[in-house]
Amino acid sequence: NAKKPQKIKIEEGKPHVLIYHTHGTESYKPASEGNYHTLRKEYSVMRIGEIIKEELEKNGYNVIHDTTYHDYPSYSGSYTRSLQTVQKILNANPSIKIVLDIHRDGYDNIDTNASKNTLIANNRVRINNEIASRFQMVIGPETQNRKEVETFATFIKAVSDSKYPGFSKPILLKPYGRYNQFLVDHYVLLEVGSNANTIEEAKITA
Repeated sequence: NAKKPQKIKIEEGKPHVLIYHTHGTESYKPASEGNYHTLRKEYSVMRIGEIIKEELEKNGYNVIHDTTYHDYPSYSGSYTRSLQTVQKILNANPSIKIVLDIHRDGYDNIDTNASKNTLIANNRVRINNEIASRFQMVIGPETQNRKEVETFATFIKAVSDSKYPGFSKPILLKPYGRYNQFLVDHYVLLEVGSNANTIEEAKITA
C-alpha cells in the first residue's frame, strides 16, 4: 500500500545506477582493525557494493560502482569529497537515475559492549535458512527533495517487508544533514548491517 515513487526512464545501453561509498573503509568481522575500518576491500562495504552491482546487473540494470575512498586517509570531510566524485560521475552520465551510498552501521566498542549479544541479535535475521544482516535506510531532513527520497525509501521498505518480514529496520530520519541526497530523487543511503555482523552475513544481505 506504499505510495509508488516517480517512474524512471531507463535508457538502454547507458548506466542506470551508481553505487559509491562515502565511508568506504567501514568493515565487518573479522576485520576489526582501525575500530572496524579497513583497506581490505574483501571485508568492507566495498565488497557489499560489488555484490549489489552484480545482483542488479543480473536483473538487466547497468551499474557503475565507484570505489574511491572518501574517508581515508582523513575521515573528516568525507561527504564533501564524495559529493565531488558523484557530481563528476552524474555529469558524465546523465542517464543515471538511482544513486546508492552503501555504508554499515557502527556501535562503539562492540567487542566489549555490555549489550553486545543484544546488538548482534538485533542486527541479524534468518531468511531462507540463512543468517543475514538487517539493513536500514537513512534520510537527511535538510535535503530539499526529502519528500521524494522518503517516498523511494518507504516503497523499498514496503517491498522488503512483504517479501522478508524483519529484514529491514525502520527508516532512520536523522536530526540534521543532507547526505548528498539532493543529487537525485531516487537516492538511498543504505546501511547494510553493522560492525556487529560478519562479512558473510552482510554478503548474504547484498
